[in-house]
Amino acid sequence: MPRYIWGAPVRRVFDTMTAGYSLATALHAPGLDETIAVICQGNGVTDQQASRIDLMLYIRRFGGGPDTFWRRLAEVHEIDRVQGGKPSGRLLYRWLEEEDRFEAVEPARFLRGQTSDVDRRAARLEELAMAGRTAPVEVARLVVRHLRGD
Repeated sequence: MPRYIWGAPVRRVFDTMTAGYSLATALHAPGLDETIAVICQGNGVTDQQASRIDLMLYIRRFGGGPDTFWRRLAEVHEIDRVQGGKPSGRLLYRWLEEEDRFEAVEPARFLRGQTSDVDRRAARLEELAMAGRTAPVEVARLVVRHLRGD
C-alpha cells in the first residue's frame, strides 16, 4: 500500500493471511508491545489474527532532520502468539548501541532451514559488510551464489 491504512483495511490484510498470504509492513511505534497494541487495540485485529506474525523487527531512528537522520535495526523478536493484545515470544537479537554490534540473545525456534545454512549465510553477509560491499547489487550477487551452492 502506498499510504497508511487503519481499521477495516488493516483487518482485511490480516484476513488474507489465513489464506496463506504473507505480510511485510512498516508501522511507527516505539517497541514491540506498542506495535502489537496498535495492531490489536488500535485496529481491532484479533489475538488469533495477530498471532500469525512470526517475526517483528524494530528499527530505531536517530537524528533530527532530513539531512541527519539514520536508522538501525535494533531488535529482532520471534512471536509465538498474542494473548490479550500482548505478544509472547523471545528476543532473538539486539543491537548494542555503545559497541555498535549485534548480540544473539536466544535461538530462533521457528526459523526454517538448517542452522548450518543460516550460519553460512550470516558469515557470507558479514564478509560482504566488512569489505564495505553493501550495495544492493553486491547482496543480490551473494544471494545468487548462495542459492547455486557456490
